[in-house]
Amino acid sequence: MTGAFAQVAPAFEVASIHPEAKPRNYLRFRTEDGRFTAEGTSLLALIRFAYDVENFQVRGGPDWIGDRDTQFYIQANLPDGAPDAQARAMLRSLLVERFQLKLHQETTNGEGYVLTRGNDVPTLKPPTATPETRGCAPYPTVCRGVTLTEFTHYLSGVVFNRTVVDRTLIDGVYDVTLKWRADDTHFNGNGGRGFFAGDDGEPSIFTAIHEQLGLKLEAQNVPITMIVVDSAQPASGN
Repeated sequence: MTGAFAQVAPAFEVASIHPEAKPRNYLRFRTEDGRFTAEGTSLLALIRFAYDVENFQVRGGPDWIGDRDTQFYIQANLPDGAPDAQARAMLRSLLVERFQLKLHQETTNGEGYVLTRGNDVPTLKPPTATPETRGCAPYPTVCRGVTLTEFTHYLSGVVFNRTVVDRTLIDGVYDVTLKWRADDTHFNGNGGRGFFAGDDGEPSIFTAIHEQLGLKLEAQNVPITMIVVDSAQPASGN
C-alpha cells in the first residue's frame, strides 16, 4: 500500500537551521526546557527522528541526505510541556518547509520479530534514570527509563536491523538489562567480534529475553513501513 503523508501537524513558531561548519563526531536530539535541539544531524537522521523509524526503513533521495559530512544544527521553540510526539510532528513540517522534503510511505509484510508477554510473569525493574540518562547502551544492553516499545526500537534499529513489534501490552517505563551471546546476524554483522564479542557462556538473545525479562521474542511476518524520499534540498543557514 502506498500513501502520501498529509501535513496536518503544527509548525514551530521559531526555528533556526545552520549547516555545521565542522562535522561533529556525535549525533544528539534533545527536547527539553521548551526547546528542540538537533546537533550533528544529517537529513537522514532528521527523517528517522521525525517519523520515528529506523535507518533501514528509509530509502531513496539524493546521496547527501545520509552523508556525515553534510550536517545541520537546529534549534526550535516548543510549547510548554510538549511531548516528544509533538516535537516529531512539528519537525515533519519543518522538513517540508526548509528542506523541500517530499516523501511517501509504503507498507508491506516481511520478516521481523514480535515481543510478547509469553506465559511467564515479566521481571521488569523500575526506572532509575533521569530525563538526561534515558536510553539504551548497545552491548551488553543497558536501557534506563524506557518503555517496552522503545526497547523494541533498540532491538530493531541497533541489534537486528529488522522490524521488531511490541505486542506485550505493558505500559510504563523500566530499566532493562540484557546479556546474551551476539552472533553475526546482530549489530550489522559485527556480532561476536571486537566490542560485540561477548561471553561464550551467554545464551541466545531469544533465551536471554525469556530468562532475564520474562518476555518472549519470536520471528514472524510483520508489517514493515518504509519511508521513500522522492526529493529534498539542503537547507541554507538563517
